[in-house]
Amino acid sequence: MQFSVLPRRGAACRASSSSKCQVRTARSSRTAVCRASASAPAQAAAAVDAAAFETFLLDTQKQILAEAEKLDGSGQKFVTDRWERPNDTGYGITCVLEGGDLLEKAAANISIIRGTLSAQRAQAMSSRGRSQIDPAGGQPYSAAALSLVFHAAHPLVPTLRADVRLFQVAGCSWFGGGCDLTPSYLFEDDAAEFHGYWKGVCDKYSPGLYAEHKAWCDKYFYIPARKEHRGIGGLFFDDLDAAGAAFDVQAYTENVARGILPSWTAIAQRRRTQQFTEAQRNWQLLRRGRYLEFNLLYDRGVKFGLDGGRVESIMVSAPPLIAWKYNVVPEQGSDEERLVKVLTVNNRSYRVIKQLGEGGYAFVYLAKELPTSERPSAPSDAVAIKKIIAASGEKLSAARKEVEVLRALSHVHCLHLLDHAINPCSSSSSLAYNVLLVFPAYEDGTLADELERLAAAGRQLSSHQVLDIFRQICAGVAHMHSRGYAHMDIKPHNVLIRRPRSSSSRAQRQQQQQLPRPPSALQMVMTAAGRGAAAAAGDDDGDGDGADEQRGLAGDVEAGRSLVSWKAGCGCWFVCHIDVVYSGKADEQQGLAGDVEAGRSLVVRGYEAVLTDFGSARSIPIHIDSRAAALTVKEDAEAHCTATFRAPELFDVPSHCTLDGCLDVWALGCTLYAMMYGASPFQQAVDQGASLALAVMNCRIPWPKPPAPRYPQELHSLVGLCLAAEARQRPTVLQLLQRVQELLSAGLPDAS
Repeated sequence: MQFSVLPRRGAACRASSSSKCQVRTARSSRTAVCRASASAPAQAAAAVDAAAFETFLLDTQKQILAEAEKLDGSGQKFVTDRWERPNDTGYGITCVLEGGDLLEKAAANISIIRGTLSAQRAQAMSSRGRSQIDPAGGQPYSAAALSLVFHAAHPLVPTLRADVRLFQVAGCSWFGGGCDLTPSYLFEDDAAEFHGYWKGVCDKYSPGLYAEHKAWCDKYFYIPARKEHRGIGGLFFDDLDAAGAAFDVQAYTENVARGILPSWTAIAQRRRTQQFTEAQRNWQLLRRGRYLEFNLLYDRGVKFGLDGGRVESIMVSAPPLIAWKYNVVPEQGSDEERLVKVLTVNNRSYRVIKQLGEGGYAFVYLAKELPTSERPSAPSDAVAIKKIIAASGEKLSAARKEVEVLRALSHVHCLHLLDHAINPCSSSSSLAYNVLLVFPAYEDGTLADELERLAAAGRQLSSHQVLDIFRQICAGVAHMHSRGYAHMDIKPHNVLIRRPRSSSSRAQRQQQQQLPRPPSALQMVMTAAGRGAAAAAGDDDGDGDGADEQRGLAGDVEAGRSLVSWKAGCGCWFVCHIDVVYSGKADEQQGLAGDVEAGRSLVVRGYEAVLTDFGSARSIPIHIDSRAAALTVKEDAEAHCTATFRAPELFDVPSHCTLDGCLDVWALGCTLYAMMYGASPFQQAVDQGASLALAVMNCRIPWPKPPAPRYPQELHSLVGLCLAAEARQRPTVLQLLQRVQELLSAGLPDAS
């Protein structure tokens, strides 16, 4: 077997149709002749021109040095150290700038190496799937690489690391490289800009390339001992076979090299102008410690280089100043904590993106799961993680109870518990625990947030939207009651929503081309009877009666309120209701109209609502047979139930009674009122300094008076049903659901 050797500069690399690679000596220079397989993809048929790649690296290094000196602006220059390996086995050019205004230390290195694989190197490389490499070693190899690292003097400017490389052995060529950021402080706009830049580079070669190489980067730059990632990632790729790829790997690698500085320059320029403190500088030095830990303990390139390489050129990537302190714990809620916040739930690690909210002894974070060696394909969807700090036995018991309730629930309108963990805190108290609950993320926020947003825009929910959201909440509550629990704190703040959206995917559009032609615009006017027949033709739940579809087709076909949409798979059309008040963006509304005009199939969704925050939930029925028991229930309600949504029987609990789901029905009535008029009907008593308990027990509902807009009387009556002073006079949630469905089917006018 014969092997290729990376030529010295000036040597030629010639392509041939043969699959073998020959090495020959002409005078004092060795020339590699690489012959690519005739069956290789057309884009990769030409052999790798190693000499041209080496020249490219040298030219790119010079360009980076010139641009970096100009960017630094201090007048400091790179010191160039050219070195030769013994016995004509390669050379390198190490360039270092130190003490600049922006660049405290910057290094840009070229390494051109020829040698023989040691057994240790060969085993490591063959274990990564390089079947051409003999694990016993002894094969000649060649490598060419450009690597750089920029450590900024300013703590708000992130560290930049990048490299590109070519490795040749056993007649094959592999490319690798990447570019990543390691900030000391996290700026989301910087992260978005950096990743957006590299996505643009990758998209020129393959739509999925960015996602693949970003995930590779996240997986690679991970410190297992610390259970944290070194930075915010970027790109990383290795072992890209030049002959087997579906795109031009060499061109891609060279474009990565060209993009290194452009991906970082704007970020560095923006942050270097900001003031920083000594504390921030100290934090930067501590974070540099993590940087070096990764390099020395886990980086394959460093390990490869230290095995017979030039130590000075390898360790030049080390930061100029570093600090280590024992067990440094950032202050909770600080910018420092935000950078390193990684929550671990049952061996799954999640990086916190931002804090969504807090209350009492709990925090809620938006997070994404991080890929690890055990889970290389982590889901891309964000999750919400509720962190409960249980600093006492009582709080730990309450958290365990919440988990118990969540695990008992399984309903589309009750927030689903994806995972949970109870971990001891790093505290001296044996009773201190962190309880972590993982849920799907609802990034549109709560129903209360949406009501405030609409009010600020001078808008409100339509009657249909009010009823549809209320229906979903009631359905979740009914499920809780069927499992033996009352929520006990229903309010808009404890309802998560997703805003109305439309989708008309390319796949749907392609499928649509195979279906019968849509009707004309005139055919879109349908009679009620025809609409019912069309609805009955579809049957999503498989029971044959089409009832689900009919229940979803509320209201007549009215201009500006409904559209006709194709029911894929059954060859019929059905009416999909769209409310006049659409809370999406203007371009989304125009997209809806465009899809309808073009006759495309649409999936149009209204608000999605789920019940959340089950920390106040209690088993029902609650039997009270003494004054002491009544006081206990009253105190529990005062601690866990929002006063303006609390049922009257919880303000003065009788000594002998049974409490059940009617407690939640009262809160549902308050919530329905708040959806229409912005607050609980009893908030006014609080604002005016009146007795809340008296207002609740007397059930004083302040309905708006003209000229203020009023919702239809049917909705007011629905609130009145829920807010009956006597619990036994209130409907059950199932009865309430039936009435809501009747009103949805009938259709109601909007507030006027």
